[in-house]
Amino acid sequence: MIARELAAGIYKIRNAPVVVENRPSAGGLVATRIISHGTTNGSLLGFASQGTLIFNTILNSDPGYDPLADFVHVTALFSISNVLITPYSRSYRSLADLVSAAKTQPGRLFFSSGGVGTSHHVTAELLMTETHVLMTHVPYSSAPAAINAVVSGEVDFGFFNTPTVLELIRANRVRALCVTSLQRSNLLPSLPTVAESGIPGFELSSWMGLVLPRHTEVAIAHEYFLTARDILRDTGFVAKMAKLGLDPMPSYGPSNFRQLIARELDRWRPVLSHSVPG
Repeated sequence: MIARELAAGIYKIRNAPVVVENRPSAGGLVATRIISHGTTNGSLLGFASQGTLIFNTILNSDPGYDPLADFVHVTALFSISNVLITPYSRSYRSLADLVSAAKTQPGRLFFSSGGVGTSHHVTAELLMTETHVLMTHVPYSSAPAAINAVVSGEVDFGFFNTPTVLELIRANRVRALCVTSLQRSNLLPSLPTVAESGIPGFELSSWMGLVLPRHTEVAIAHEYFLTARDILRDTGFVAKMAKLGLDPMPSYGPSNFRQLIARELDRWRPVLSHSVPG
């Protein structure tokens, strides 16, 4: 949906049709490989994320692309927080309750995700690192399947993008304990952050942005950056994204975006070094 809204915005500004092609296989690895080796005339624009540029490249020994060397970085666009949910039938009422239960049963609490390298997976890995507690990862084929595992009680908890579970929270089908951003979510303002819940400095806000294939001319990248900047200045577009829990990142142009990627690689390598699948 986000990519289609962006495509509509590009068409509105540049009067050029944009075709959105979804390639969801392997957590975005396939699509990102295609982008990295694609044509350099500006006709192929990639919608990349923290998962595809950071987590996948750390968790795979040969992802097929280098997140810094194989792309022209256009701009970061949005960030989005995750929310920690548990089955409504469980007794956990806070993050402290969950961590306490995990400490008494090392490895016996299970969390779901939409796959290895997703923000759902990595957020839980960060929680284990910060609390020094072992919990067991159960990867599913998709985020909806992983969310359903929490609803049904197949697993004990999961971290998911806030908008994707909002209606389940409001319907009391799952219980929300905290959000992963440094600030509280506008969608769930009464819910504390992980940092407020006893782990100071804890933060994971997934981000997404635009990239072009390596060797694309700088002038082409600059034109796309100006287009993206204009889209993020459209109050209607920003309001629509806010309803999805997305916060704009208007100050992240090509240079800042590249620096963000470099910092994120340095940050997450130690966290994920023990989770490399091969």
